[in-house]
Amino acid sequence: MVRVSERSRGQGTGQVTVGAGDLRLRIAPSDAMPLYLQIAHQLKQLIMTGELADSVQLPAVRSLALHLGVNPGTVMQAYRELSQEGLTASIRGRGSVVRTLSGRSADAMARERLLDAAVRRLVSRGRALGFEPVEVQQRLNAALLHDSSPVRIVFLGVTAAHAARYTRELNDRYAARAVRFVPYSVADLQHRDESLLAEFKTAYTVVTFAPRVPEVERTLDTCGVAAEIIGVRAELSVGSRRDLAAMSDDRSYVLFTEKRAVPTIMALIDAHGGIDRNPVEVVASGDQEDLDPRQVGDVVDSEKIIIYSFGVREQVAALNLPRERLLELKFEFTDATWVELDRRWGPVPGVPARSQNPTGLS
Repeated sequence: MVRVSERSRGQGTGQVTVGAGDLRLRIAPSDAMPLYLQIAHQLKQLIMTGELADSVQLPAVRSLALHLGVNPGTVMQAYRELSQEGLTASIRGRGSVVRTLSGRSADAMARERLLDAAVRRLVSRGRALGFEPVEVQQRLNAALLHDSSPVRIVFLGVTAAHAARYTRELNDRYAARAVRFVPYSVADLQHRDESLLAEFKTAYTVVTFAPRVPEVERTLDTCGVAAEIIGVRAELSVGSRRDLAAMSDDRSYVLFTEKRAVPTIMALIDAHGGIDRNPVEVVASGDQEDLDPRQVGDVVDSEKIIIYSFGVREQVAALNLPRERLLELKFEFTDATWVELDRRWGPVPGVPARSQNPTGLS
């Protein structure tokens, strides 16, 4: 049990000091930071440094409120903040106790270490600029109180256009949340794009497609970037499955896509296509190349139906072919992906799990 000593007020400051064994809490009623956050932040620091050991019982709400000279509701709010961060647990008959550190996830502890390092850099920089610690703290408190900027989340797509398409859908879905997805391509990461690396001065979470996760993880490690990577998956939309099922052996088809996507799309055509005998011709672009103009010209002059994916959409649109000669394959996040994303940033009331705006190949 943490014992609380008698309170003492600092002269002319309105500050209150409370001892807990050898530990002390100090609040400043005139500070810009709400009182409950002042209490919560100090207790969190004591827990993180081990000064409040695992399983230690925190003071009763009324007792701590009395000795701090605050409303019991303020202490309850502080304890609730600690509980939501997984630092304490409520146990019947004991009240709030420090949660065992080993029970917290490795990711949570890694994020805490990164935050501690960022705070230390801020303090060192403030001192180097000639500010007293109390001035640094006041400015930090004011920034925390007034900062309403959204949390930036990096979305890595196959191409910049591919990433932009998915981030539009994500930002529309989570418009009411304090998050903002920013689009970049995997190539941007591979080429150490300066604007992308600058994002990681504040961003921590990366969303990319599951098959790309190992590659993204290795590259971030090489760049010295610590980040949480969430792998998502997409599947062929219901409409595109219906279009493939309507394919006929009486027509000829050609696939326009990127070389890397050929095996995946051919497997989808085999699984969902309504043809048995007529093979599908393939015209594929390289990683940094457009479709071969000669091959494209031959297809345009024929009566073949073009099956194409998002990666070559602009080239296909430039051909100005009638709609009946085009079959675009559209993809959407799987239901399991939406469940995971909603768990992190939702759920969003009134929005179904399945995407309503199918996008290009993942």
